[in-house]
This record gives sequence, C-alpha cells and structure tokens, in this order.
Amino acid sequence: MKVFNFQFYLLVLGVLFILLNKGCSGKRDVRLYYLPINELRNGKVYEYRPVGADSLAPYYWYYQTVAQKDSVWLSGNYYDSRMETKQLTKELRTDAGMALKELRLYSTAPDGKSVSVNATIAAGAVFPFQVTDSLGVFIYNITFSDPSDAAHHTNLIRNRRFMKDTVYSYKNKSYDAIIMEVKEALRDDKNGSWEHTFHYREIYAKGIGPVDIKRDLENGTYWEYALYDVYDMATLEKKYSLEQKK
Repeated sequence: MKVFNFQFYLLVLGVLFILLNKGCSGKRDVRLYYLPINELRNGKVYEYRPVGADSLAPYYWYYQTVAQKDSVWLSGNYYDSRMETKQLTKELRTDAGMALKELRLYSTAPDGKSVSVNATIAAGAVFPFQVTDSLGVFIYNITFSDPSDAAHHTNLIRNRRFMKDTVYSYKNKSYDAIIMEVKEALRDDKNGSWEHTFHYREIYAKGIGPVDIKRDLENGTYWEYALYDVYDMATLEKKYSLEQKK
C-alpha cells in the first residue's frame, strides 16, 4: 500500500500556485531598460547616427534628471545636426512608468525666426515599467498646432507594446535588451484631412536606454538610427564648434 506524502503534496500545490499566479499576472519589470534616471543628474548627451544611409544627418538628445521634493522629473532637449532645438520634453517618473507632462515643439517661420508651441497631451505613456508578453498596449496621444500657423493642427497617436528580449552590441560590449513595437497614426488637417500610419521597432539596452530605432516608410523603405555615443554637454559644444570651423 502506498503512503500518502503530505509534504510532497503541499510542495506541488505551492509550485502550482506560483505558476498560476505568474500566468495570471504575466507582468515583468523593465524599468532598467529605460534611460538610467539616477545617473543623469548632471546631464548627458545621446548622439544618434543613421544606419546604412550617409545622406541622413545625426541628431542629439540631451537628458537631465531633476528631483523636486517627492517627485523625479526627466527633461529632454532634442537637437538637430545644426544644434537647433526642435523639442523640449518633461517626463515624470511614476510607479507605472515614464509619463509625458510637457512637450514644446520648435519650428522656423517664413521670416526665418524660431517659433514654438506647446502640445496638448491627452495620453502621455512614454515608457512602461511593467509589461506583459505582447499583450499590453501603452498609448501616447498628443495634438499640436503649427508654430507658424495656429489654425493648422496635427494629432499624433502612438501605441507601444513589448515584443521580446534580445541582445544588443554597443561599443563592442553585449547588453541585455528588449524590443518594443510602435504603431503610429498621424492625422493632419493642413490640406483637408490627411492620415497616415507608420511602424517602428525600438531596442532598449539595459542600463543605457534607447539604442536603435527603425521606422518603416512607404514602398518598403525605412530609416534607422543607432546610438553612437554618450557624453556631456561640453563635449557636444566642442564637437559643434570644430564642425563650424571646417
């Protein structure tokens, strides 16, 4: 006659309970794949260069963390290759992830002057900290007017979701990374009602942040940018000064 092993029975139940709970929640924490918030208090420049397209110019993001009482903010300044500011962003770190709270866009008016406008943020999910396997969708929805034409409005919606894990090589070192898929809808009322959709693939390396962005365009074409280097603002200013002297 077989003897009933009560301890083994409890062990099996415990394992099943853990597996069932994991299957029900299906969530994992990916916050370490976003920008290293705690290391950006003095500010860092992220330089991105095109992959396989020499005709495209590099661009830069300057990130800096600002702590205010019980909240942590991340400011971002997007520069084009001429060192002209095109975007200013302000994100708030929450338990759920990074949330866009401010976005200012810059453009050049017909008279050559720089003009700017604040975007209206309906949903500001920039990067989630908790994801599920290709199921959860995180929405980014903003509307803005043309800085040089207040009657012209554009609505941008991005749906971002986690796809899978991967490995990424940066400066001859391999990093654990994740791939995010982005679907983007752009609606513009400049000439009637124009709408278009785009698809992105983003790669975030653990401890670094966004390292590779690929955007599918029409007719099977695409553009892709990869992180080239990370350094302080003084280095960028020096690089730009040397470029101007050439």
